[in-house]
Amino acid sequence: MPIEGGGQLMKKVVVIDDKSVVRNMIIRTFDWENLNCKVVGEATDGAQGQRMISNMQPDLLITDIRLAGRDGFALAEWMRTHLPCAKTILTTDYRNFDYARQAIRLKVHAYIIKPLQQAELSNAVQTALDELDQCPAAAHAAKQANGNETRGSGPIMSELEQFNIMIERASTGQMIDYLEGFIMRVKQYSCGSEIVWRGLISKAAMSIAEHYFKVTRDEYGMGLSLYQLLDDIDRLRSLEEAYAYLSSLITAIKQKLSGEGKHYTPLVKQIIDYINSQYSRNINLASVADHFGLSQSYVSRILRADTGVHFTDLVSRTRIEVAKQLLQNAKYKLNEVGDLVGFKNYAYFYHVFKRIEGVSPKEFKNSSHLNSAGTSLTNLGWKEQDQ
Repeated sequence: MPIEGGGQLMKKVVVIDDKSVVRNMIIRTFDWENLNCKVVGEATDGAQGQRMISNMQPDLLITDIRLAGRDGFALAEWMRTHLPCAKTILTTDYRNFDYARQAIRLKVHAYIIKPLQQAELSNAVQTALDELDQCPAAAHAAKQANGNETRGSGPIMSELEQFNIMIERASTGQMIDYLEGFIMRVKQYSCGSEIVWRGLISKAAMSIAEHYFKVTRDEYGMGLSLYQLLDDIDRLRSLEEAYAYLSSLITAIKQKLSGEGKHYTPLVKQIIDYINSQYSRNINLASVADHFGLSQSYVSRILRADTGVHFTDLVSRTRIEVAKQLLQNAKYKLNEVGDLVGFKNYAYFYHVFKRIEGVSPKEFKNSSHLNSAGTSLTNLGWKEQDQ
């Protein structure tokens, strides 16, 4: 619960880590008073930490996972049960798929791999504080979602079980076809509740990630961690975007598991995986180089040497491959497809698509649906450009 300070309610923060240097780094990184917060306690082990959070009832807990007495997961569980509006940030020295999955199950706010980077920690703390400010509305939405989940949840749970079976057994094409119906049923079940459909899409994405991990035992070969994956889902603005995102994720995973594509050097493979996971955003050479801690010229040079194409061509081809999948779905307008795959305006999407594929997006869409019964392209709401 917040405390009064200077005439206003201040949020309480507790920091738990067995290393004093880490605790000090976390505490000194922020001007807590300016954030309307106060660090009310710090602890070196889980037992001491449990007593502290029980007594202090903090709004924000930042804790390591591996602690003597009681681990960070137990503390996060207590916070979730007793302080449902509070936020927990977990930190760890270990890249561990089971850790990430457990953190997601507990719905912690963030899961950060050490060594802690100031920018990542600052972003996690700031977004946690922003969500705390919206807590009454969020609690009301969660209450509605839980009520919806208890009423007639059987069909949608069966649907998620079927999704798990399909991702293991179906081909890429079969899975993409199935995905369209899955999204429609999610839309019907959620009844417009964003918190409900995001939860269901998150479960579907987790099924895809867990299938990949079960086969390869390699979480990071996907090009993004579980938390990056869920962060991507948080950025989705609609179920249409969810369909596009899951389609590209399924295609990439199926290709990896079937061994399709050229074998690149490990670093280039990581860069390509990153591009595959970020293509719908405003990705550029500078942002990719910064993500990997490399110079732009070096990234450009190794990509060119390994793939035979320049960085911009690689991003464009990635976007166009996903766009081709979406164009085969009659419900997407041409300009919507361009936006979903990262093109800021239709004219540029048109230009790049025609340069790579030799036909315009509309021509490709028409040819994809020539033999589809009952499909009409007359109401797409976009007149093809003449180029």
